[in-house]
Amino acid sequence: MNIKHKHQSGMNLVLETEGWSQTQASWRFYNNVDVRIPSLNDPIIEEVVEQSNKRAGKYILVAYDWSHLDYRKHTKKQELIIKKKKGNAKQIGYDLQSSLAMDEKGNPLGALAQNLATDGNIYSTYDNNIDKSLTHLEELVKRTGYVRENYNIEKELVDIIDREGDSVALMRE
Repeated sequence: MNIKHKHQSGMNLVLETEGWSQTQASWRFYNNVDVRIPSLNDPIIEEVVEQSNKRAGKYILVAYDWSHLDYRKHTKKQELIIKKKKGNAKQIGYDLQSSLAMDEKGNPLGALAQNLATDGNIYSTYDNNIDKSLTHLEELVKRTGYVRENYNIEKELVDIIDREGDSVALMRE
């Protein structure tokens, strides 16, 4: 948590402290029950919405993707998801879902929503109560609806999803 260069982002710029006291202050902040992931994400969303509405053009592209974060060698990490692969192989880590807003030319504006799935929970920037039993596509329908209903983006949103989203049922939804 200690950043040595004054122009780098991070806790050091906010706290103006060194070493142990900075680590302790960060721990207290991140472990405060009143600090919620969506509230930490609000300034980012405000900026993405503002930039989306300022850009020229009629559309905002929203790319949805799922990624596996590999923590196979990090044995002290908690709540790792363990998936069996072909043969005896295992995939160990977390699943990250991102929804990236871009202008019509593909220039990134920022993340509209992100979910980090662990073995026991889903940590989300937009919903604290995501049902873990939902498939990627079922949760995607919920998320796209949330983005359209709750973010005041004035342009038409065009969803871009990889082949996992190539489903007639999803398109109808």
